[in-house]
Amino acid sequence: MKHHLTYQDETSDKFWNIEVSGRSFTVTFGKVGTGGQTQTKTFDDEDQCLKEANKLLAEKLKKGYIDRYKTGKTAQTTDTSQSDLKNHSKEWEEIIRAEDLQKALIRHFAYLADTNGYQSILISVMNRVEKVQIENESLTLLFQKGFKLVAGPPGDKKNYTKWPKTFQEKMIYHSSLVLIDENRTGISLQEIDLDPIDDLELDTTELNEYPLESIKIPMSDFSDCWLYHPKEKNSSNEPSLIFCDHGGILDLTPDFNIGAAFLKRSAQLLGLNSESEPVKKTETNSLEIKKTGTLPLPDDMKIRYVRSFVFPEKKLIVAKVDSQATNSDRLAYYDIQNPANPILIQHEKGISFEKARIRENILELLHGHCIHFIKSENREFHPLKKIDGPMHGAIVHEDKIYFSNSVVQWRGLHVYDLKTETALKLDDAMDKHKSHVEAADICIWEDLLWLVGQDEVILYQLQASSVKRLILKSHNTIFEPEVIAMLDKNRIVVAEKNDDPDEGFALHLIVYSDKKINTPVRFFPKKGIVAWQHFQNRFYFVLLSRAKNTNNYSFAIWEPDTNHTKEYKLPDLSCKEHFADGVCGIFMEKESAYLYKNDGEIFTITGF
Repeated sequence: MKHHLTYQDETSDKFWNIEVSGRSFTVTFGKVGTGGQTQTKTFDDEDQCLKEANKLLAEKLKKGYIDRYKTGKTAQTTDTSQSDLKNHSKEWEEIIRAEDLQKALIRHFAYLADTNGYQSILISVMNRVEKVQIENESLTLLFQKGFKLVAGPPGDKKNYTKWPKTFQEKMIYHSSLVLIDENRTGISLQEIDLDPIDDLELDTTELNEYPLESIKIPMSDFSDCWLYHPKEKNSSNEPSLIFCDHGGILDLTPDFNIGAAFLKRSAQLLGLNSESEPVKKTETNSLEIKKTGTLPLPDDMKIRYVRSFVFPEKKLIVAKVDSQATNSDRLAYYDIQNPANPILIQHEKGISFEKARIRENILELLHGHCIHFIKSENREFHPLKKIDGPMHGAIVHEDKIYFSNSVVQWRGLHVYDLKTETALKLDDAMDKHKSHVEAADICIWEDLLWLVGQDEVILYQLQASSVKRLILKSHNTIFEPEVIAMLDKNRIVVAEKNDDPDEGFALHLIVYSDKKINTPVRFFPKKGIVAWQHFQNRFYFVLLSRAKNTNNYSFAIWEPDTNHTKEYKLPDLSCKEHFADGVCGIFMEKESAYLYKNDGEIFTITGF
């Protein structure tokens, strides 16, 4: 079954094609004169597939589309004149014949780098081109693994007068840009028809107040798409871009234009790293480093590894000491008044944990199935409360524990009163938005509560016995987040758990400003972060990267207020196994940094 439909009126000239094959059908649609965009849908059986295809076909015919097969005519998908084709074909042929093909391509597609910082991504993408050819009135760039970029003929600017200027500029060069893989799926920058296979679901989003015809779609992204916000502007005074996934989740993108969005996604599909680090300057140097001590062990036990967590404000290390002997692991507390010579002050069996942190005088030990709250008094530690269940985040605040987890009865934000030992549900936003991990972490500054989940960030205002939800920001950026610092009431730094814990963490900056939450920005996207400390208005990091089966470390400093960084290599700390021999903690004191390793060794670095 094949059908080729077209639709024309005073303002539109578009086509819609459908082809059924077995249990799948493929729809190609778009503006006449472009290659259009393609979507494929697969069903459980052929009858269901054919039924759905006929339903879509009937809907199109009802809207006024004409089936060219039935009228005996062939659908035309291009109205480019021969003279126009000849003019731009000459330029394309010059690109193909260029002595330096990559340089010619970079010059031709320079208009895509419409946002600062994206010229390097354009260069990276074009350097991957293996061959260029002209086929089907399009300039086609061939990449490895079956990828190709198909650039259609120039468009007529008169057809795009109602579109943003940065989009009009793209259409003058090519009326469509489509990057597809060998299965003919991918991304498409062009005027996107508002009639995809699945209707654009905006009813439950912040855009539901705007008429559908006011929302323009400049780019499709597999089954997702990119929208222009009807009112909000970016720093270029262009409509802000919004990423809309097929489930109707919206994500206001960072401050870039559509050309940069296309370059970024192209780089990702081609396996290139397209993320720009949120810094203005990076320097690479070497530092002085020397071994200064070793963690003393409980009962002279023989360790397999130590996972230590440094709490600089308390001058304390909390360590998970893993022993080779059965059932002899320890939770150990160390005093680091002298950072190079820790003193073991307390240890105990029976508490397992994966992460630890101290907030004020409360120690939190986090495990996949529970959280232990331990109160610190005069450098002694006493159990306060344990919450069982698949936990993702909780915090003690004024004799209350605010928490959420993935157990059905505790979805959403809850509060547990330590005095009355009762729990109360405060908000069910998680239920409404169908989060996969209901809450990954919670932090509080004065009357503002941040709930950072895997799929969203929610901001609440604390009230006497309730909370007021201020904003919910959907995202698809951070997996199992953990808040590691609040720079102030409106800025938090979040660590993301990597799939491989030995590769360190990814860190993101999240900002609440002008009643909006920004899209999280990642630090050092090419490296993992294995240790950090916020000290005297600066962040200090130990970074991890891998090369030739070796773990390499560096020491970095970030100043949040100026957004500057410095980075120093630490070649003396290179090792084969991060889990056993790598750096796991950092403590800053004056002009020195103390690094604590998984094997218990302590190193000092100076000269930064």
